[in-house]
Amino acid sequence: MKAITRLLATGMLCALSATAHAAVTYNIQGGKLTGASGVLVEGKKYDVSFVDGTCTTVYGKCDAINFAFNSKTGATLAAQALLDQVFVDGTAGQFDSDSTLTAGCNDESGCEVLIAYAAGFGDDTPLLTFQSVAAINRDANDPTQDQVTDAPPTFDAFSNTSTNRAQTFARFTLASAVPEPATWALMLAGFGLVGYVTRRRSRVGVATYGS
Repeated sequence: MKAITRLLATGMLCALSATAHAAVTYNIQGGKLTGASGVLVEGKKYDVSFVDGTCTTVYGKCDAINFAFNSKTGATLAAQALLDQVFVDGTAGQFDSDSTLTAGCNDESGCEVLIAYAAGFGDDTPLLTFQSVAAINRDANDPTQDQVTDAPPTFDAFSNTSTNRAQTFARFTLASAVPEPATWALMLAGFGLVGYVTRRRSRVGVATYGS
């Protein structure tokens, strides 16, 4: 029985580890990549959507409380996660080779994806000027040159990516911590096995006592 218990525990750990590293789920509408679910950033899963507009319209308020990341480091890691996990070529689409497949990116020469983050501000007054964005430069002519840039564009609360064919926002939101179906199935199987072992031990104990 101890061997079975150890085997079960090992299987659950392996499944949970595999779940944590599972591929993201793409959200595609009209042939365009509008977002993705399950993007892993610093051990946390996020949902991301590619949205055009101003900082105020995209985030509700151009305010720190509405941003998923409160530092340049966090936003930069999120940008790198997009390059590594979302903007890749696969059966769902050539999202690395063709930047125009991403919603809001309609310039054939490339696209800039912006992630707003907090930088020492937190009131409700829209910022007139700020550079609190991490940007990904996507080169349509040479996808191998796609990179997180150290020189993001100057933005203010009223700058509008809708009027710029080569820019769009990547809005991150923390995903709800709901176990995936495979995890649920493994957990239920584990509970069932534990129940079986418990009942079997109880029966053996009764039989032994009765004899």
